Formats: sequence, C-alpha cells, structure tokens
Amino acid sequence: MSFFFNLPLSESFINFIRSMRARHPFYRSAVIFLMAILTGASVFSQEVSFFYINPSAGSVYLAGEMNNWSPTATPMQRDVAGQWSVTLNLAPGQYLYKFVVDGNYINDPDPNALFSSDGRGGVHSYRLVGEGNFQYHLGIPHGTVVSYNFQSAFLITGIDVNVYLPPAPLTDSLPILILLHGSGMDKQQWTDNGLIANYMDNLLAKGIIRPFIIAMPSYMPFSTSEDLPGFMAWDLPGFLKTNFNASNHPKKSALGGMSLGGWVTLWVGENNPSNFGLLIPISSSVPLGAKEKKDLVNLKRSGKILLYCGTEDALLVNNESLATFLNAQGIPFQYFKSPGGHTWQYWNSITPDFLKRASDFFYSQR
Repeated sequence: MSFFFNLPLSESFINFIRSMRARHPFYRSAVIFLMAILTGASVFSQEVSFFYINPSAGSVYLAGEMNNWSPTATPMQRDVAGQWSVTLNLAPGQYLYKFVVDGNYINDPDPNALFSSDGRGGVHSYRLVGEGNFQYHLGIPHGTVVSYNFQSAFLITGIDVNVYLPPAPLTDSLPILILLHGSGMDKQQWTDNGLIANYMDNLLAKGIIRPFIIAMPSYMPFSTSEDLPGFMAWDLPGFLKTNFNASNHPKKSALGGMSLGGWVTLWVGENNPSNFGLLIPISSSVPLGAKEKKDLVNLKRSGKILLYCGTEDALLVNNESLATFLNAQGIPFQYFKSPGGHTWQYWNSITPDFLKRASDFFYSQR
C-alpha cells in the first residue's frame, strides 16, 4: 500500500490551496506562513541587503535561490563610489547566491560572507535569514561533527566521512542515519548547507527527536562503482559500530540522500534490502529504464520507504514516475510533496520532518 502526503501541510489543505489557484501570491504566502509555523521558523520576512564593491563593473546582478538562479532578474544598483547593492524582502531560511558581474558568476568577496562548495570547483556564498531550527542557538546542548578517513574493504581506498555525534552518552547503541550528498559534492554538503548539526541540536533540545548518529560520506568518485552499495551497506555501518558503538541492526539503520544521493539510496536499498529498515530518497534523480525497473523490484524486500520532492522541482516528473512504478509493483512507500524546488530552501524546509520520522522509526522498533 502506498500513501501520498503533502508536507508539512495536510493533503486536504494543499488541495484546497491548489483549487484556489495556489500560484497566486496570496495563497502561496499562506502556504509559506503555515510551513514556517510547523517547521519552527520565524514567519515574517525581513529586508536583506547585498553589497558588492567594483567601480569598474558595467553590470552586476544577484543570482541565487531567492530568484531561481536567474542571472538577470535582480539587478544591483551602483552608487557614485562604485558600490553595488540591492535590498530584498526574504522569508526565513538559507539562500545560496552569487554575483553576476559583466556576465561572470563570482562568489561574494566579503570576508565575512558564508560560503560552501558549488560542486563545480568553486564556491557558493550563502545567507541565513531570520530564526528557525536551522540556526545555531546558545544555551542548549550541542553535538559535534567529527571528520574521519577510514579504509573501505569494498572500495579498497580511504573514504572521508563526517559524523554527527549527538550530545548524549555513546554508551548506548545509538541508531544511525547515513545521509548522502548530491552530484559533484562531498561530505561537507549536509554539514554546511544542510545545517544538519543545528537541526539535530535544536530538535533534540525541544524533545522533538531522540538521539541518533548521522554519517555523511564523500562517495562522488565511486558514484557509478558496482562496489558502492557494499560500502554503504557494510563498510560504513561497520566503521560506525566499531568506533561509536552504533547499532547496525536494520531496525536502527536508515539511509537517505538528496538529488543523486536519493538515487544512490534506492540503488543501495535494492542491492541490500535487509540492511536498512528505512530509506529516505529526496528529490531523486531517478533513471527509470528497463534495467532500473527490474532492479527496483527488489525494494519489495526492503524496509520502509519515504519519498520527498518539491512541487516546483524539475525532477518532480521523475519522482512522480517512480511513485507510479512503485505503486504498480505493490511496493509500500509514503510520498511527501510540498512547495519548493531543487534547492536548499526546500531541503532545509523538510529536514525537521524526515529527522522526526527517522527518530520515530528508530525508537518505535522493538
């Protein structure tokens, strides 16, 4: 049996919004307002200014998640001293951006600007706006993110991995969630733009979730290797068990990822259906040729499957096709859709939900 949900709002409410022409600004604002309430973010937009100094530039634009990365939608204005600026009203959340200077994309050169890899050998700048579970908060217990390189028996090389350890005793055999990055990225993506430590710390402090370990490996050089599923299903859980006393029982093990990481999640799951009790493919880049369909049938023997995708994501059609295929094959799954694209604005918005569902899964198992 399959279930379809629109999150974080109820399906009936979303259908109502759609029937009232949800793309009208008023109704889209209503959706954003309620999403912010349910995800713990401040609901009010605020003025945010961006500055860039270059007296010799002929044109400067702001491109980023605030305008769907349009290189021309948001022009910046030059003052007499050669400083370019633009002020926008932005809802709470994270915004990746770059400046487009005379047609060339550059990151924000301000030494105080936040930045992360763009997956193309450069960096994005990003801005955190407003309050929410994505922010670092003082006065609560904080976990730690530690980096390791360990030898993989399957891939026969050292693999880098970031591990989030909750502010809880590691004497108990804690559950594990393995989170996979997108194409061209590495172990830092869920740490930097995923802000996963902040989400975990805040949700733990509020009692919304219970402790578990999160591992975020760099797997990009092996994304097409036939040995990658073995690494994910055996090497990495074994490393976590040996070094952190983590559980590797299927009922205490989950695997998830976004974009390419969503597809790898399904690939690993179909090859090792008994290793993970929970699979969380997010905005998956899903090829559905004859071979993929044949292999996906193995998911009948896997654990629980939670699919996520934004309704403005270019990959929505792929995920809709995946849901249709799984349904036709009688493979149980739940499918969650909510407003958003293939952006960290969307992935951040659903992070509290999938972390809570993972926690509920881990601690409801006997």
